[in-house]
Amino acid sequence: MRYDYLNEVASIPGPLPSLCYANRKTREECAPLLFVDTELVLLDVSAVHCLAQYLRHAPRALPLPSIHTLLFPPFLSWRPDVTHTAGALLTACHALRHVKIAVPHTVCATKKWTTIEDKNVAPGQPSSYIDVPVYRLHTKKEIINQMDLCCLVDCKTLETLTLLCQSGEEVARTMQTTREVVFRPLIVWVRKNLCCGGELRLVVEYVN
Repeated sequence: MRYDYLNEVASIPGPLPSLCYANRKTREECAPLLFVDTELVLLDVSAVHCLAQYLRHAPRALPLPSIHTLLFPPFLSWRPDVTHTAGALLTACHALRHVKIAVPHTVCATKKWTTIEDKNVAPGQPSSYIDVPVYRLHTKKEIINQMDLCCLVDCKTLETLTLLCQSGEEVARTMQTTREVVFRPLIVWVRKNLCCGGELRLVVEYVN
């Protein structure tokens, strides 16, 4: 796979150095070195697959990129039946140190709508009804059925796992709790099953 295609499926901050534009051969040989100490942001599921294929089948004459940091988007599925997609990439990144995973609030809560009577109707006016959101927090089992991160266990070089917990404010406000409570079952599971050995450090960030 040529690097110019790889650059379309993964986001690398900043323009490429001028040397990469000298000629095609120089570009293909030098551009992969930019992966070192760079946070590689995967754009979609196809990017995960393509990058894994690139790392597995890169020409031996080219320097194999040492990817240290990967950021997975919130719409990438980590369900048990499809974690092999991300797992293949993690296995191919032999020098991987940091993984960041965007976690949508839908992993931890289900939104439903219910109809209630509108309390703001003026006296003497006909009753009116409105639809309001109601959230239910998932059990740990339900969360793992949606987000199974066990494939991270095989990443022997991994030092930090960052969970980017997204958009939990509405859930917390509706349930009269905090966003920390919304994501707590997932965080507790990760600490117990992935960080129990003390070698992997968990970082939790809340993103609006």
